[in-house]
Amino acid sequence: METKHRSKTVVILAFYFPPDNLAGGARPFRFYKYLPRFGYETRVVTVAPQDETASREDIRYVPHPQDRGTLPRLTERVLRRFLAPNDDGIAWFPYAAAAARRWIEQDGASVVLSTSPAVSTHLAAMRLKRRYGVKWLADFRDPVLGSPFRTGSRRFDAFLEPRVFQHADALIANTDALERAWLDRYPQHRGKISLLWNGFDPEEAIVATPIPGRDHRVLTHTGDIYGQRHPGQLVAAMTRLIERGALDPGKLKIRLVGRFVPEWLPEHAAAMQVLSKAGHVECSGEAVPRARAIEALAQSDYLLLLDVSGPQAGLQVPSKTFEYLQIGRPVLTFTTQNSPLERILERSGVPGVCIHETDPAATVDEKMLKFLRLATEPVRASDWFWEQFDGISQARQLAAWIDGLTGK
Repeated sequence: METKHRSKTVVILAFYFPPDNLAGGARPFRFYKYLPRFGYETRVVTVAPQDETASREDIRYVPHPQDRGTLPRLTERVLRRFLAPNDDGIAWFPYAAAAARRWIEQDGASVVLSTSPAVSTHLAAMRLKRRYGVKWLADFRDPVLGSPFRTGSRRFDAFLEPRVFQHADALIANTDALERAWLDRYPQHRGKISLLWNGFDPEEAIVATPIPGRDHRVLTHTGDIYGQRHPGQLVAAMTRLIERGALDPGKLKIRLVGRFVPEWLPEHAAAMQVLSKAGHVECSGEAVPRARAIEALAQSDYLLLLDVSGPQAGLQVPSKTFEYLQIGRPVLTFTTQNSPLERILERSGVPGVCIHETDPAATVDEKMLKFLRLATEPVRASDWFWEQFDGISQARQLAAWIDGLTGK
């Protein structure tokens, strides 16, 4: 069935979207917000409930299968158990496709843009592509194959990813490392593959604020801590430095703002307990509103970034990186050598130190002490940072790609 193509319209399939306070919703929201400046109306299909007092005709809330009745709920459970255990809402895609279909049939659409996770957005887009022949951009905020967070669905991923690459008209990676991995794995699709980093909303001012008067310095991490993204090296280093008298424990507090999944604790549980009991580590353990998280960052002396460790490390960049670099205070980063995150930090011009997961303990301790000697005055990031990761500039680039696909 052919679409009308009466208007330059992009239908965005985004499982995560505001007002949910989840990092995954920020990128599709910037697309939704800024593509209209470059000639494209935007429509969104999402599982995120919308504020009824601010109901919008261009956003359609499609409930999660768990909230739709017995059969959808059972389908979701079966698919999660036997096919895609890592994919919340895997059975959501037919409902999302049905919601998008009404826009395509009634108003026409230039393109469907699916953004994952969750991969159900790509399944919905594939269904729309096959039925209506619309152009399809598949945007990946996380990898599918090679993701450290998808170890339970490798067979499903090995089936799904090649089909997305085959049927999508364009594929968007969010780091240069992921782009290179794709080019190596799918040389036949290299003409479809492009890079569009994560970024920031230039209309959302995030700036350093005066540090409150206190007798110690604060090193803050915001966001969830889970799996292979954890502060184990930091806890171990603090313990060693305190024990040998190289660090006055009363002069530094680590503040972990956000949910805490203690999967990494077995190896560091004792040290963490000692540091927490002594007041050197403060952990909320719960999700906090974004405004409170930003306030905590803005008032901190130092900022803490935790990259993924382990065999699948070095593909992604934590989205909070772009908030940290706008603030401009020193950033202590735990990452792999020459990761995309390390390269961004080096080019940003913001002071900081990168500790690699392969660094021996003595090197980690030396780097920690070097970091703690850095001045806490905020530094403006480089012009390269502001140009490269600006959400408006990224929407301009995205619109140009859509122009190329649709011939408009």
